Amino acid sequence: MKKFVFLLLFLLTISGCGRAEGNTKEKEGEGKIGLAKSMIAPDFTLNDMEGYEHSLSDYRGKVVLVDFWATWCPPCVVEIPYFVKFYDKYKEKGLVILGMSLDTDERRLRNFIEDKNMEYPVLVNAGKVSVMYAVRAVPTAYLIDKDGRIVGKFVGYAPGHEKKIEETFLKLLEKENE
Repeated sequence: MKKFVFLLLFLLTISGCGRAEGNTKEKEGEGKIGLAKSMIAPDFTLNDMEGYEHSLSDYRGKVVLVDFWATWCPPCVVEIPYFVKFYDKYKEKGLVILGMSLDTDERRLRNFIEDKNMEYPVLVNAGKVSVMYAVRAVPTAYLIDKDGRIVGKFVGYAPGHEKKIEETFLKLLEKENE
């Protein structure tokens, strides 16, 4: 029984917490709005915990990590401290993180944000946007360049995952400085 529980926890950690919402397919094509690499990320507008509005398009000119997550998702809980450090390290270089919470318990979410020292915007009621972005498991993150184009999609969490995200971000910085 212990082996089964361990195996189950391991699989959840490397794969993410499943969600079965939406049936949006990824499209391909340069310059079009969609979810494939090099496509313009679909715009959205959501409020943060304090009621302030945030639109993805407001952050053009910056690299944006759109991170779909929830407090009830063990892999998300493991990944959040990395994103807090990542944000602190690169916010001065143009990094924006938009935490897209799929939680419904506001008090639990507020306590989690405070406990994890999340200084980047955490947007609430992200369910419709998660459907728009074809999120089928959390955590799922999209890295979007300064022109609003998707440069990476990262589903689930596994050790080393954070390095891939950071490497992709650093390549974007190098490209901008050429």
